[in-house]
Amino acid sequence: MFYFFTLICAQIILESFPVSSSGHIILLERFFTTFLHKDLFFISSDKIFSHFLHGPTVCIIPFFFLHRWIFLLKNIKRCWRIIGKLIFFVLVADSITFLYFVLFNTFFYRSFFSVGVGFVISAIALFSLRYKKRKNIEKLDLKKVIILGNIQGLSLLPGLSRFGLTFVSACWLGIDPKKAFEFSFAIQWPLIAAGFLKSIVLLSDGQRYSHVPWQNFNFVLIIVSASLVAFFALYFVERLIKAEKVWLFSVFLLFSFVIWLIV
Repeated sequence: MFYFFTLICAQIILESFPVSSSGHIILLERFFTTFLHKDLFFISSDKIFSHFLHGPTVCIIPFFFLHRWIFLLKNIKRCWRIIGKLIFFVLVADSITFLYFVLFNTFFYRSFFSVGVGFVISAIALFSLRYKKRKNIEKLDLKKVIILGNIQGLSLLPGLSRFGLTFVSACWLGIDPKKAFEFSFAIQWPLIAAGFLKSIVLLSDGQRYSHVPWQNFNFVLIIVSASLVAFFALYFVERLIKAEKVWLFSVFLLFSFVIWLIV
């Protein structure tokens, strides 16, 4: 059960970092199987349960950016165009991402793409921010949103950090880092919320998931604790973004790549 709880914590907490939570779940499963010879329940191969574990992130994101939404709603008469444009941009980006999802699941098998390669690509992208010079801040427009939608779609491949690649791409497109941080999670939220709601319906199959200790106090405690860590982790990432140090996550990803080669 310890290993099962470890995977759950990793899935929930790493969603707040630009390091590919799904890629690290695969890495952890591979590590446990190789060195500890444990017969695990593989979260990475069970998309229903994996989507269920996005539930905490679905709750965390609105609370973390609550101040932003409260400001917009309080000033809705002045900001209704901004709200409408944001909703439109999110719909465009997520529609493009959904097309990639259909493409990958219909015509290709994502297993052809190595998790280790995804770690390296994400690391290079994050490290590039160290050499990005501040320029005049540009507005988010439809062209940039289409680019970010494609980047998010490609990030469905294992090992690629969705948050990391969309954030880095937005910064290189001239978007203010704070806005890039906000928009990266804004275009993620509807997708994981839909996946989470779908998983709730499908998880009603009690026989298939009888091994999951739904009513176990420790199981609930682990999820709540991991969710709290994930919430405050977003503040940590936000501070690194303000300090222009988010590129440091590239070191973590390269370390993960080395572990991937070993196991």
